[in-house]
Amino acid sequence: MKSAVRFFCVAFLVAFLAQWALWQSVNFVDQSFWLEKIGYLAEDLTSDPLIFDIRRHPAHPGTLVLVAATAIHAGGFSLLDSLRDAVALLNAVIIAAILSLVRQLRPHSPWWLGMGGLLLFHPFYEMANPLDVIVSSLLVLIFLFLLLHQEKRETTSMSTSLALAFCLGAAAATRLHIIFLLVVPLLMAVMYSTGIRRAGLVGASALVVAQALNPFMWYSPRVFLSAAVGQQLVYFTDKTVDLSATFRLAPLALVTSSPLAIISLVLALVFFVCRGQSPLPRSFITTLLIGTSVVLSVFWLSNLQSYRYVFPVILVWETLLPLFVLYLIRLAHLPTLISTSVMALLSGMYILLFLYSLLLPIPVYI
Repeated sequence: MKSAVRFFCVAFLVAFLAQWALWQSVNFVDQSFWLEKIGYLAEDLTSDPLIFDIRRHPAHPGTLVLVAATAIHAGGFSLLDSLRDAVALLNAVIIAAILSLVRQLRPHSPWWLGMGGLLLFHPFYEMANPLDVIVSSLLVLIFLFLLLHQEKRETTSMSTSLALAFCLGAAAATRLHIIFLLVVPLLMAVMYSTGIRRAGLVGASALVVAQALNPFMWYSPRVFLSAAVGQQLVYFTDKTVDLSATFRLAPLALVTSSPLAIISLVLALVFFVCRGQSPLPRSFITTLLIGTSVVLSVFWLSNLQSYRYVFPVILVWETLLPLFVLYLIRLAHLPTLISTSVMALLSGMYILLFLYSLLLPIPVYI
């Protein structure tokens, strides 16, 4: 227990310092928009009651990030510093939780080492807004908790289920639409592994957390939900504004921008079809494939397309790649030192890719 706490604290410290340094040199996409929203929220939190206004507040809702940034801003920091510090702090906590959970899932594996560089310095950060960063990391943590459910099955502890529910609720308070698309396959997977009662508990608890982390759901839930649904429907039904010329993303561009995710997906399909030993339960791979299909299907139907909207799912696939590589190394009966060295090289490669992207941006539409 002490070693797990020590690992989390060290991982958090390293992640926070790395993320803080990163966001001092990289600007967020739509940065001025989010700085404006922090200012509005700081003003409106003093009003009673707090009423949602689509002209002043986003329907994403983004409140997990915005409330954290507003709290830091209240301490006398500038809007930009508050936003950077909030993202660095939140993402550091999530990354530390991810690496700690990976060590629990695979205690004798360097999987966590292969993941570290990816999560700390992903090239995508250069073209992300604050919500993209946090919801992507949260989705990785959600699927890891789901993996724990499916490997432990009936012996899964209540605390694990509540942790999954908290992450789902926090993600819904960050980017509602991605969780809305994934919540059904996720809860079905929980029901398959631990029963309908536990799935119901996870769903109900996630709703409570999502409401608790979204101040607009405290006072004006109907107004907020109406705005959130209306904003998403515009992307599918409003034909008066042609967004396709600017925001249509060709399938080839998506593939070339996510080669590691494609490799990971292909390996998962091979493990799934072979029906032999696999580094992951077939039910987990099935859930992730279904979730990916749902997100991509809705994405292609939308009038507004951006690589950022599917990146959370892409990051999940990329974080599984080190595990698949380790499994192949084990099948080849190579020494443990080889596994650790390969994971260290993977982390180093991710960091080099990030530095490369600063000099020569990756050709994707944001």
